Amino acid sequence: MKTALIVDPDIGFGFWLGRGLDQSHYESFPAKSVVDATALLDELRLQVDLLILNPALPDAAKLAESLRRSNDELRVVALIGDQPRLPEIAARVDLCCRKPDRSEVKRLEWIGHVEELLPASLFGATFKNSALLRKCAGTLVRCARHRDGGLDDTRRLDSAVAPSWPDWEGHIVQNQYRLERYLGSSEQSAVFLTRCGDGVQQAAAIKVVLADSADREILLPRWERAAALSHPGLVRLFDMGNCESCGTALLYLVMEYAEDNLAELLQQRPLTPDEAREMLELVLNTLDYIHSRGLVHGYLRPSDILGVADQLKITSDGLRPASERVPAPANRSVHDPPESAAGIISPAGDIWSLGITLIEALTQRPPLPRRSPRKPPVLPGSLPPLYLDVARQCLQPDPSRRPTAAGLTERLRKQLPTEEALRPVTPRRSLRIWRYAVPVAFLALAGSGVLLRPLYQIPVLVLPPPALSVSPNPLRTTEPQESHVSAPLPLLPPAPLEAP
Repeated sequence: MKTALIVDPDIGFGFWLGRGLDQSHYESFPAKSVVDATALLDELRLQVDLLILNPALPDAAKLAESLRRSNDELRVVALIGDQPRLPEIAARVDLCCRKPDRSEVKRLEWIGHVEELLPASLFGATFKNSALLRKCAGTLVRCARHRDGGLDDTRRLDSAVAPSWPDWEGHIVQNQYRLERYLGSSEQSAVFLTRCGDGVQQAAAIKVVLADSADREILLPRWERAAALSHPGLVRLFDMGNCESCGTALLYLVMEYAEDNLAELLQQRPLTPDEAREMLELVLNTLDYIHSRGLVHGYLRPSDILGVADQLKITSDGLRPASERVPAPANRSVHDPPESAAGIISPAGDIWSLGITLIEALTQRPPLPRRSPRKPPVLPGSLPPLYLDVARQCLQPDPSRRPTAAGLTERLRKQLPTEEALRPVTPRRSLRIWRYAVPVAFLALAGSGVLLRPLYQIPVLVLPPPALSVSPNPLRTTEPQESHVSAPLPLLPPAPLEAP
Protein backbone atom coordinates (compact mmCIF):
# COMPACT_ATOMS: atom_id res chain seq x y z
CA MET A 1 0.00 0.00 0.00
CA LYS A 2 1.34 3.43 -0.95
CA THR A 3 1.48 6.48 1.30
CA ALA A 4 -0.11 9.85 0.56
CA LEU A 5 0.66 13.09 2.41
CA ILE A 6 -1.93 15.89 2.14
CA VAL A 7 -0.67 19.33 3.20
CA ASP A 8 -3.31 22.06 3.22
CA PRO A 9 -4.31 24.73 5.78
CA ASP A 10 -7.83 23.30 5.75
CA ILE A 11 -7.17 20.19 7.86
CA GLY A 12 -10.79 19.14 7.48
CA PHE A 13 -10.28 19.00 3.72
CA GLY A 14 -7.20 16.85 4.29
CA PHE A 15 -9.10 14.29 6.35
CA TRP A 16 -11.98 14.33 3.86
CA LEU A 17 -9.72 13.74 0.86
CA GLY A 18 -7.76 11.15 2.83
CA ARG A 19 -10.85 9.02 3.35
CA GLY A 20 -11.27 8.80 -0.40
CA LEU A 21 -7.60 7.97 -0.94
CA ASP A 22 -7.81 5.23 1.70
CA GLN A 23 -10.42 3.53 -0.48
CA SER A 24 -7.98 3.77 -3.40
CA HIS A 25 -5.37 1.78 -1.46
CA TYR A 26 -3.34 4.69 -0.08
CA GLU A 27 -2.38 5.29 3.54
CA SER A 28 -3.26 8.97 3.90
CA PHE A 29 -1.90 11.49 6.39
CA PRO A 30 -3.17 15.09 6.50
CA ALA A 31 -1.21 18.07 7.84
CA LYS A 32 -2.13 21.76 7.88
CA SER A 33 1.37 23.15 7.38
CA VAL A 34 4.81 22.16 6.16
CA VAL A 35 6.05 22.28 9.76
CA ASP A 36 3.38 19.82 10.87
CA ALA A 37 4.06 17.60 7.87
CA THR A 38 7.77 17.51 8.63
CA ALA A 39 7.12 16.61 12.26
CA LEU A 40 4.74 13.84 11.18
CA LEU A 41 7.30 12.41 8.78
CA ASP A 42 10.02 12.48 11.43
CA GLU A 43 7.82 10.77 14.00
CA LEU A 44 6.45 7.99 11.78
CA ARG A 45 9.43 7.71 9.42
CA LEU A 46 7.20 7.54 6.39
CA GLN A 47 8.23 7.21 2.79
CA VAL A 48 5.76 9.30 0.82
CA ASP A 49 4.65 8.10 -2.61
CA LEU A 50 2.07 10.82 -3.34
CA LEU A 51 2.34 14.40 -2.08
CA ILE A 52 -0.75 16.60 -2.43
CA LEU A 53 -0.05 20.13 -1.21
CA ASN A 54 -1.14 23.73 -1.34
CA PRO A 55 1.74 25.49 -3.15
CA ALA A 56 0.97 28.79 -1.39
CA LEU A 57 2.18 27.37 1.93
CA PRO A 58 5.57 28.59 3.19
CA ASP A 59 8.37 26.18 2.30
CA ALA A 60 6.08 24.05 0.11
CA ALA A 61 8.74 23.84 -2.60
CA LYS A 62 11.39 22.80 -0.07
CA LEU A 63 9.15 20.01 1.21
CA ALA A 64 8.57 18.68 -2.30
CA GLU A 65 12.28 18.83 -3.08
CA SER A 66 13.22 17.10 0.19
CA LEU A 67 10.75 14.27 -0.32
CA ARG A 68 11.83 13.76 -3.91
CA ARG A 69 15.43 13.33 -2.78
CA SER A 70 14.38 10.43 -0.54
CA ASN A 71 12.06 8.87 -3.13
CA ASP A 72 12.77 9.48 -6.80
CA GLU A 73 9.40 7.91 -7.69
CA LEU A 74 7.47 10.50 -5.67
CA ARG A 75 4.51 12.11 -7.44
CA VAL A 76 3.55 15.67 -6.48
CA VAL A 77 0.12 17.23 -7.05
CA ALA A 78 -0.29 20.98 -6.47
CA LEU A 79 -3.73 22.22 -5.39
CA ILE A 80 -4.13 25.45 -7.31
CA GLY A 81 -6.81 28.11 -7.33
CA ASP A 82 -6.97 30.93 -9.84
CA GLN A 83 -3.41 32.14 -9.28
CA PRO A 84 -1.70 32.72 -12.66
CA ARG A 85 1.81 31.82 -11.57
CA LEU A 86 3.55 29.21 -9.42
CA PRO A 87 7.10 30.50 -9.70
CA GLU A 88 8.91 28.47 -7.04
CA ILE A 89 7.16 25.12 -7.09
CA ALA A 90 6.34 24.85 -10.80
CA ALA A 91 9.31 22.69 -11.70
CA ARG A 92 8.78 20.34 -8.76
CA VAL A 93 5.22 19.12 -9.38
CA ASP A 94 3.76 16.50 -11.71
CA LEU A 95 0.19 17.81 -11.81
CA CYS A 96 -1.62 21.04 -11.00
CA CYS A 97 -5.27 20.53 -10.10
CA ARG A 98 -8.09 22.48 -8.54
CA LYS A 99 -9.47 21.24 -5.25
CA PRO A 100 -12.41 18.87 -5.61
CA ASP A 101 -15.80 19.98 -4.38
CA ARG A 102 -16.93 18.50 -1.06
CA SER A 103 -19.08 15.68 -2.39
CA GLU A 104 -18.51 11.94 -2.54
CA VAL A 105 -18.96 11.84 -6.30
CA LYS A 106 -16.58 14.74 -6.97
CA ARG A 107 -13.97 13.23 -4.66
CA LEU A 108 -14.04 9.89 -6.49
CA GLU A 109 -13.88 11.66 -9.85
CA TRP A 110 -10.94 13.78 -8.71
CA ILE A 111 -8.96 10.80 -7.40
CA GLY A 112 -9.61 8.82 -10.56
CA HIS A 113 -8.60 11.85 -12.65
CA VAL A 114 -5.31 12.23 -10.79
CA GLU A 115 -4.46 8.51 -10.91
CA GLU A 116 -5.12 8.44 -14.64
CA LEU A 117 -3.16 11.57 -15.48
CA LEU A 118 -0.09 11.22 -13.29
CA PRO A 119 1.74 8.78 -15.60
CA ALA A 120 0.92 10.91 -18.64
CA SER A 121 2.09 14.06 -16.89
CA LEU A 122 5.64 12.73 -16.84
CA PHE A 123 5.90 13.80 -20.47
CA GLY A 124 5.63 17.35 -19.21
CA ALA A 125 8.73 16.92 -17.07
CA THR A 126 10.86 16.42 -20.19
CA PHE A 127 9.87 19.72 -21.75
CA LYS A 128 11.48 21.88 -19.06
CA ASN A 129 8.67 24.30 -19.70
CA SER A 130 7.28 25.63 -16.45
CA ALA A 131 4.35 27.17 -18.32
CA LEU A 132 2.97 23.70 -18.90
CA LEU A 133 3.20 22.92 -15.21
CA ARG A 134 1.19 26.02 -14.38
CA LYS A 135 -1.75 24.68 -16.33
CA CYS A 136 -4.43 22.46 -14.90
CA ALA A 137 -4.03 18.72 -15.27
CA GLY A 138 -6.26 18.41 -18.34
CA THR A 139 -4.34 21.03 -20.33
CA LEU A 140 -1.02 19.51 -19.27
CA VAL A 141 -1.95 16.09 -20.60
CA ARG A 142 -3.35 17.45 -23.86
CA CYS A 143 -0.05 19.25 -24.45
CA ALA A 144 1.87 16.06 -23.64
CA ARG A 145 -0.20 14.04 -26.11
CA HIS A 146 0.35 16.67 -28.80
CA ARG A 147 4.10 16.55 -28.17
CA ASP A 148 4.26 12.75 -28.22
CA GLY A 149 1.75 11.24 -30.66
CA GLY A 150 2.72 7.71 -29.62
CA LEU A 151 0.58 7.94 -26.47
CA ASP A 152 -2.71 7.77 -28.33
CA ASP A 153 -1.39 4.96 -30.52
CA THR A 154 -0.42 3.00 -27.42
CA ARG A 155 -3.86 3.45 -25.91
CA ARG A 156 -5.49 2.32 -29.14
CA LEU A 157 -3.28 -0.77 -29.09
CA ASP A 158 -4.25 -1.52 -25.47
CA SER A 159 -7.94 -1.17 -26.26
CA ALA A 160 -7.52 -3.59 -29.17
CA VAL A 161 -5.96 -6.20 -26.89
CA ALA A 162 -8.26 -5.83 -23.88
CA PRO A 163 -11.89 -6.82 -24.61
CA SER A 164 -14.80 -4.65 -23.62
CA TRP A 165 -15.82 -7.09 -20.90
CA PRO A 166 -19.24 -5.56 -20.03
CA ASP A 167 -20.32 -6.23 -23.62
CA TRP A 168 -19.88 -9.96 -22.98
CA GLU A 169 -23.06 -10.14 -20.90
CA GLY A 170 -25.45 -12.70 -22.38
CA HIS A 171 -22.74 -14.81 -24.04
CA ILE A 172 -22.45 -18.54 -23.33
CA VAL A 173 -19.18 -20.11 -22.11
CA GLN A 174 -18.51 -23.81 -22.74
CA ASN A 175 -22.07 -24.17 -24.07
CA GLN A 176 -23.53 -24.08 -20.56
CA TYR A 177 -22.53 -21.01 -18.52
CA ARG A 178 -24.45 -17.88 -19.43
CA LEU A 179 -22.68 -14.64 -18.48
CA GLU A 180 -25.69 -13.11 -16.72
CA ARG A 181 -24.16 -10.02 -15.18
CA TYR A 182 -20.76 -8.35 -15.41
CA LEU A 183 -19.21 -7.99 -11.96
CA GLY A 184 -15.67 -6.73 -12.46
CA SER A 185 -12.54 -7.09 -14.54
CA SER A 186 -8.90 -6.37 -15.18
CA GLU A 187 -7.47 -6.00 -18.68
CA GLN A 188 -6.86 -9.74 -18.99
CA SER A 189 -9.71 -11.29 -16.98
CA ALA A 190 -13.29 -10.68 -15.90
CA VAL A 191 -15.84 -12.10 -13.48
CA PHE A 192 -19.53 -12.60 -14.21
CA LEU A 193 -22.55 -13.94 -12.40
CA THR A 194 -23.70 -17.28 -13.84
CA ARG A 195 -25.67 -20.41 -12.88
CA CYS A 196 -24.54 -23.99 -12.43
CA GLY A 197 -25.83 -27.35 -11.23
CA ASP A 198 -28.38 -29.90 -12.41
CA GLY A 199 -32.07 -29.28 -11.89
CA VAL A 200 -32.47 -26.21 -9.70
CA GLN A 201 -29.44 -24.17 -10.62
CA GLN A 202 -27.59 -22.06 -8.06
CA ALA A 203 -25.87 -18.73 -8.46
CA ALA A 204 -22.17 -19.02 -9.14
CA ALA A 205 -19.30 -16.82 -10.24
CA ILE A 206 -17.37 -17.49 -13.41
CA LYS A 207 -13.95 -16.03 -14.05
CA VAL A 208 -12.73 -15.89 -17.64
CA VAL A 209 -9.06 -15.25 -18.45
CA LEU A 210 -7.57 -14.48 -21.85
CA ALA A 211 -5.67 -17.62 -22.76
CA ASP A 212 -2.89 -15.65 -24.43
CA SER A 213 -2.15 -13.85 -21.16
CA ALA A 214 -2.26 -16.89 -18.88
CA ASP A 215 0.13 -19.78 -18.41
CA ARG A 216 -2.24 -22.72 -18.89
CA GLU A 217 0.28 -25.16 -17.48
CA ILE A 218 0.23 -23.25 -14.19
CA LEU A 219 -3.34 -21.99 -13.82
CA LEU A 220 -5.30 -25.12 -14.70
CA PRO A 221 -3.32 -27.50 -12.43
CA ARG A 222 -3.55 -24.90 -9.66
CA TRP A 223 -7.33 -24.73 -9.97
CA GLU A 224 -7.66 -28.52 -10.22
CA ARG A 225 -5.59 -28.95 -7.07
CA ALA A 226 -7.76 -26.48 -5.17
CA ALA A 227 -10.96 -28.13 -6.44
CA ALA A 228 -9.86 -31.43 -4.90
CA LEU A 229 -9.71 -29.90 -1.41
CA SER A 230 -12.67 -30.21 0.96
CA HIS A 231 -12.96 -27.78 3.83
CA PRO A 232 -15.89 -25.62 5.00
CA GLY A 233 -13.65 -22.55 5.12
CA LEU A 234 -12.58 -22.71 1.45
CA VAL A 235 -14.56 -21.40 -1.50
CA ARG A 236 -15.54 -24.40 -3.63
CA LEU A 237 -14.45 -24.59 -7.26
CA PHE A 238 -16.97 -26.37 -9.49
CA ASP A 239 -15.59 -26.44 -13.02
CA MET A 240 -12.66 -25.19 -15.08
CA GLY A 241 -11.09 -25.62 -18.48
CA ASN A 242 -10.32 -24.15 -21.91
CA CYS A 243 -12.93 -22.76 -24.24
CA GLU A 244 -13.57 -20.21 -26.95
CA SER A 245 -16.18 -17.46 -26.73
CA CYS A 246 -16.74 -14.43 -28.93
CA GLY A 247 -13.91 -15.74 -31.10
CA THR A 248 -11.49 -15.47 -28.17
CA ALA A 249 -9.54 -18.33 -26.54
CA LEU A 250 -10.22 -18.40 -22.81
CA LEU A 251 -9.56 -20.19 -19.57
CA TYR A 252 -12.60 -20.31 -17.31
CA LEU A 253 -13.23 -21.10 -13.65
CA VAL A 254 -16.66 -21.57 -12.04
CA MET A 255 -16.89 -21.22 -8.27
CA GLU A 256 -19.13 -20.31 -5.37
CA TYR A 257 -20.69 -16.88 -5.47
CA ALA A 258 -20.01 -14.68 -2.44
CA GLU A 259 -22.61 -12.22 -1.25
CA ASP A 260 -20.10 -9.97 0.52
CA ASN A 261 -16.49 -9.70 1.61
CA LEU A 262 -14.64 -8.23 4.56
CA ALA A 263 -13.11 -5.38 2.56
CA GLU A 264 -16.56 -4.04 1.71
CA LEU A 265 -17.72 -4.26 5.32
CA LEU A 266 -14.61 -2.41 6.54
CA GLN A 267 -15.50 0.54 4.34
CA GLN A 268 -18.52 1.01 6.64
CA ARG A 269 -17.24 0.06 10.09
CA PRO A 270 -14.57 -2.02 11.88
CA LEU A 271 -15.26 -5.45 13.28
CA THR A 272 -16.05 -5.70 16.96
CA PRO A 273 -13.55 -7.75 19.00
CA ASP A 274 -16.03 -10.63 19.15
CA GLU A 275 -16.45 -10.59 15.39
CA ALA A 276 -12.69 -10.36 14.88
CA ARG A 277 -12.16 -13.41 17.05
CA GLU A 278 -14.60 -15.52 15.04
CA MET A 279 -13.01 -14.35 11.80
CA LEU A 280 -9.55 -15.10 13.16
CA GLU A 281 -10.46 -18.60 14.30
CA LEU A 282 -12.08 -19.45 10.97
CA VAL A 283 -9.12 -18.25 8.92
CA LEU A 284 -6.59 -19.96 11.20
CA ASN A 285 -8.44 -23.27 10.94
CA THR A 286 -8.57 -22.98 7.17
CA LEU A 287 -4.90 -22.01 6.87
CA ASP A 288 -3.95 -24.93 9.10
CA TYR A 289 -5.81 -27.24 6.71
CA ILE A 290 -4.12 -25.96 3.54
CA HIS A 291 -0.68 -25.72 5.20
CA SER A 292 -0.94 -29.36 6.31
CA ARG A 293 -1.28 -30.27 2.62
CA GLY A 294 1.86 -28.42 1.59
CA LEU A 295 -0.02 -25.44 0.15
CA VAL A 296 -0.14 -21.74 0.93
CA HIS A 297 -2.65 -19.01 0.18
CA GLY A 298 0.01 -16.50 -0.78
CA TYR A 299 -2.24 -13.44 -1.05
CA LEU A 300 -4.49 -13.08 1.99
CA ARG A 301 -6.31 -9.74 2.17
CA PRO A 302 -9.66 -8.58 3.61
CA SER A 303 -11.11 -8.95 0.11
CA ASP A 304 -10.25 -12.66 0.28
CA ILE A 305 -12.44 -13.26 3.36
CA LEU A 306 -15.93 -13.83 2.00
CA GLY A 307 -19.48 -14.40 3.11
CA VAL A 308 -20.88 -17.39 1.21
CA ALA A 309 -24.44 -18.39 2.15
CA ASP A 310 -24.35 -18.87 5.92
CA GLN A 311 -20.61 -18.96 6.63
CA LEU A 312 -17.26 -17.28 6.19
CA LYS A 313 -14.78 -18.63 3.65
CA ILE A 314 -11.48 -17.63 2.09
CA THR A 315 -10.66 -17.66 -1.61
CA SER A 316 -9.06 -20.83 -2.95
CA ASP A 317 -8.28 -20.23 -6.63
CA GLY A 318 -4.78 -18.92 -5.87
CA LEU A 319 -3.54 -21.75 -3.62
CA ARG A 320 -0.09 -22.98 -4.61
CA PRO A 321 2.67 -25.27 -3.30
CA ALA A 322 4.75 -23.82 -0.50
CA SER A 323 7.90 -24.74 -2.42
CA GLU A 324 6.93 -22.69 -5.47
CA ARG A 325 9.11 -19.73 -6.33
CA VAL A 326 7.22 -16.66 -7.47
CA PRO A 327 8.29 -13.28 -8.85
CA ALA A 328 8.56 -10.51 -6.28
CA PRO A 329 5.35 -8.43 -6.23
CA ALA A 330 5.59 -5.44 -8.55
CA ASN A 331 3.83 -3.21 -6.02
CA ARG A 332 4.50 -4.65 -2.59
CA SER A 333 2.15 -3.66 0.21
CA VAL A 334 2.25 -4.03 3.96
CA HIS A 335 0.23 -7.25 3.52
CA ASP A 336 3.21 -8.86 1.78
CA PRO A 337 5.73 -10.38 4.22
CA PRO A 338 9.32 -9.11 4.06
CA GLU A 339 10.56 -12.35 2.49
CA SER A 340 8.23 -11.90 -0.49
CA ALA A 341 10.75 -9.43 -1.92
CA ALA A 342 12.93 -12.48 -2.60
CA GLY A 343 10.09 -14.42 -4.22
CA ILE A 344 9.56 -16.66 -1.17
CA ILE A 345 6.07 -17.88 -0.27
CA SER A 346 5.49 -20.02 2.80
CA PRO A 347 2.97 -20.76 5.56
CA ALA A 348 4.76 -18.13 7.66
CA GLY A 349 3.95 -15.57 4.96
CA ASP A 350 0.24 -16.35 5.31
CA ILE A 351 0.53 -15.75 9.06
CA TRP A 352 2.06 -12.31 8.39
CA SER A 353 -0.78 -11.41 6.01
CA LEU A 354 -3.33 -12.57 8.58
CA GLY A 355 -1.75 -10.34 11.23
CA ILE A 356 -2.06 -7.31 8.95
CA THR A 357 -5.64 -8.26 8.09
CA LEU A 358 -6.53 -8.60 11.79
CA ILE A 359 -5.32 -5.06 12.51
CA GLU A 360 -7.15 -3.72 9.47
CA ALA A 361 -10.35 -5.50 10.57
CA LEU A 362 -10.26 -3.83 13.99
CA THR A 363 -9.16 -0.34 12.92
CA GLN A 364 -10.22 -0.11 9.24
CA ARG A 365 -6.60 0.63 8.32
CA PRO A 366 -3.56 -1.61 7.90
CA PRO A 367 -0.61 -0.75 10.16
CA LEU A 368 2.15 1.55 8.98
CA PRO A 369 5.16 -0.23 7.49
CA ARG A 370 8.73 0.46 8.57
CA ARG A 371 11.40 1.46 6.13
CA SER A 372 13.59 -1.38 7.34
CA PRO A 373 12.25 -4.88 6.54
CA ARG A 374 13.93 -6.04 9.74
CA LYS A 375 11.44 -4.14 11.88
CA PRO A 376 7.76 -5.02 12.36
CA PRO A 377 5.04 -2.55 11.31
CA VAL A 378 3.88 0.15 13.70
CA LEU A 379 1.08 -1.43 15.76
CA PRO A 380 -1.81 0.80 16.89
CA GLY A 381 -1.99 1.14 20.65
CA SER A 382 -5.79 1.05 20.54
CA LEU A 383 -5.87 -2.70 19.89
CA PRO A 384 -7.31 -4.87 22.67
CA PRO A 385 -4.46 -6.64 24.52
CA LEU A 386 -5.37 -10.08 23.18
CA TYR A 387 -5.18 -8.95 19.56
CA LEU A 388 -2.13 -6.78 20.12
CA ASP A 389 -0.33 -9.90 21.35
CA VAL A 390 -1.54 -11.97 18.39
CA ALA A 391 -0.48 -9.25 15.93
CA ARG A 392 3.00 -9.02 17.47
CA GLN A 393 3.46 -12.76 17.03
CA CYS A 394 2.21 -12.76 13.44
CA LEU A 395 4.31 -9.77 12.37
CA GLN A 396 7.76 -10.97 13.37
CA PRO A 397 10.13 -9.92 10.53
CA ASP A 398 11.93 -13.28 10.85
CA PRO A 399 9.51 -15.88 9.41
CA SER A 400 10.99 -18.61 11.60
CA ARG A 401 9.76 -16.74 14.69
CA ARG A 402 6.14 -16.55 13.58
CA PRO A 403 3.78 -19.12 15.08
CA THR A 404 1.97 -21.71 13.01
CA ALA A 405 -1.76 -21.52 12.36
CA ALA A 406 -2.30 -24.48 14.67
CA GLY A 407 -0.24 -22.84 17.42
CA LEU A 408 -2.21 -19.61 17.24
CA THR A 409 -5.50 -21.53 17.27
CA GLU A 410 -4.50 -23.34 20.44
CA ARG A 411 -3.44 -20.09 22.08
CA LEU A 412 -6.79 -18.47 21.30
CA ARG A 413 -8.67 -21.41 22.77
CA LYS A 414 -6.74 -21.13 26.01
CA GLN A 415 -7.20 -17.37 26.24
CA LEU A 416 -10.43 -16.60 28.08
CA PRO A 417 -12.28 -13.57 26.68
CA THR A 418 -11.96 -11.21 29.61
CA GLU A 419 -13.71 -7.86 29.68
CA GLU A 420 -10.39 -6.07 29.38
CA ALA A 421 -9.18 -8.15 26.41
CA LEU A 422 -12.39 -7.64 24.49
CA ARG A 423 -13.04 -3.96 25.12
CA PRO A 424 -14.27 -2.27 21.93
CA VAL A 425 -11.78 -0.36 19.82
CA THR A 426 -14.49 2.15 18.89
CA PRO A 427 -17.98 2.72 20.27
CA ARG A 428 -20.36 0.02 19.09
CA ARG A 429 -22.53 1.23 16.23
CA SER A 430 -25.75 -0.27 14.96
CA LEU A 431 -25.26 -2.02 11.66
CA ARG A 432 -27.21 -0.29 8.94
CA ILE A 433 -28.59 -1.69 5.74
CA TRP A 434 -27.14 0.09 2.75
CA ARG A 435 -27.12 -0.23 -0.99
CA TYR A 436 -23.88 -0.37 -2.90
CA ALA A 437 -22.61 -0.94 -6.37
CA VAL A 438 -20.08 -3.61 -7.20
CA PRO A 439 -16.66 -1.87 -7.37
CA VAL A 440 -14.83 -5.19 -7.44
CA ALA A 441 -12.44 -5.21 -10.37
CA PHE A 442 -9.62 -5.38 -7.84
CA LEU A 443 -10.77 -8.89 -6.96
CA ALA A 444 -10.03 -10.03 -10.47
CA LEU A 445 -6.62 -8.35 -10.28
CA ALA A 446 -5.93 -10.09 -6.97
CA GLY A 447 -6.98 -13.46 -8.28
CA SER A 448 -10.08 -13.65 -6.17
CA GLY A 449 -12.89 -15.36 -7.94
CA VAL A 450 -15.98 -14.57 -5.91
CA LEU A 451 -17.67 -11.23 -5.84
CA LEU A 452 -20.46 -9.30 -4.29
CA ARG A 453 -24.19 -9.48 -4.74
CA PRO A 454 -25.84 -6.04 -4.66
CA LEU A 455 -28.51 -4.95 -2.20
CA TYR A 456 -27.34 -7.38 0.44
CA GLN A 457 -27.65 -6.94 4.17
CA ILE A 458 -24.19 -7.25 5.66
CA PRO A 459 -24.19 -9.92 8.37
CA VAL A 460 -23.00 -9.61 11.93
CA LEU A 461 -20.51 -12.20 13.10
CA VAL A 462 -21.52 -13.64 16.46
CA LEU A 463 -18.90 -15.11 18.78
CA PRO A 464 -19.86 -18.53 20.17
CA PRO A 465 -19.51 -19.31 23.87
CA PRO A 466 -16.20 -20.98 24.73
CA ALA A 467 -16.34 -24.63 23.77
CA LEU A 468 -14.02 -27.34 22.54
CA SER A 469 -15.93 -27.72 19.28
CA VAL A 470 -18.79 -26.20 17.37
CA SER A 471 -21.62 -28.28 15.96
CA PRO A 472 -22.28 -27.94 12.24
CA ASN A 473 -25.01 -25.53 11.28
CA PRO A 474 -28.30 -27.50 11.42
CA LEU A 475 -29.93 -25.14 8.92
CA ARG A 476 -27.66 -26.07 6.04
CA THR A 477 -29.46 -27.83 3.22
CA THR A 478 -26.43 -28.99 1.28
CA GLU A 479 -24.47 -32.11 2.03
CA PRO A 480 -21.71 -31.41 4.58
CA GLN A 481 -18.19 -31.29 3.33
CA GLU A 482 -15.40 -33.33 4.83
CA SER A 483 -14.41 -31.32 7.85
CA HIS A 484 -10.98 -31.29 9.38
CA VAL A 485 -11.84 -28.58 11.89
CA SER A 486 -14.93 -27.44 13.66
CA ALA A 487 -17.40 -25.82 11.29
CA PRO A 488 -17.81 -22.06 11.82
CA LEU A 489 -21.00 -20.65 13.17
CA PRO A 490 -23.45 -19.23 10.63
CA LEU A 491 -23.57 -15.56 9.87
CA LEU A 492 -26.57 -14.13 11.66
CA PRO A 493 -28.62 -11.14 10.52
CA PRO A 494 -27.94 -7.83 12.26
CA ALA A 495 -29.88 -6.76 15.29
CA PRO A 496 -32.61 -4.12 14.83
CA LEU A 497 -31.38 -0.58 14.58
CA GLU A 498 -31.18 1.25 17.84
CA ALA A 499 -32.83 4.62 18.20
CA PRO A 500 -30.31 7.42 17.89
